[in-house]
Amino acid sequence: MNDNKKQLDQQTLLIIRLILVSLSAAIVPTLLVMSIGATTFLQLYLIEFIFTMTITSIGLQNYLKFKMRTKNEVKAMVKNEKIINGELILINNEEKLKNVLSLEIERIQALNKESAVIFFDVDDLGVINKKYGYDFGDMVLVELIKLTKTLITNKEQLARIKGDTFALILPNQSVKDAYKLAERLKTAVEKTSFGDVGRLTCRFAVVSISDIRSEDKILNIAYEKLILAKEYGKGVIV
Repeated sequence: MNDNKKQLDQQTLLIIRLILVSLSAAIVPTLLVMSIGATTFLQLYLIEFIFTMTITSIGLQNYLKFKMRTKNEVKAMVKNEKIINGELILINNEEKLKNVLSLEIERIQALNKESAVIFFDVDDLGVINKKYGYDFGDMVLVELIKLTKTLITNKEQLARIKGDTFALILPNQSVKDAYKLAERLKTAVEKTSFGDVGRLTCRFAVVSISDIRSEDKILNIAYEKLILAKEYGKGVIV
């Protein structure tokens, strides 16, 4: 009984509140019209309407600009990835690199030759991506690849392992030769201006294929050396 009475009282209060809100919505504009005049009220209403529409329009324009910019960035990233992994780089992941290294290990063992690999990546590419956008970061990689290709012959193979990590396979070249090439590439990169970014640096790790009989071990040593190079500073060759 008490529960029913309590529920009825709550419903009554709710109805009263709705009536008061409705009266307020009707009375307040009326009182404003009576106190300031219909013309002034309409002017204030028009100003508020224009202000509201302007704010809404600015917000909508910014949203549309953001959507368009994001769409263009995604298109640019997809285009750049196709260029990198299609036209510029044929060995474009770790598994493909392992296959090439495995064949090179077999070849030098059979011929009693020596070979080496240069691993390298871009210092602070994450900062560049954050500041300029990932599509711009990809364009930096495109230019880096093109620059690298000007310093090697058809005998050397350029591979992209992942992201901004690359490898140069140098058949029939010694570790000493590999260090010399890494130094030339380091100098060329640091003398090149990469658009708005300006000058870049890369870190390098030189690994001998002749002394290591496993492609997995070659990669592990390379990653360890790249981490060590990062600790030493920018533009380091280890």
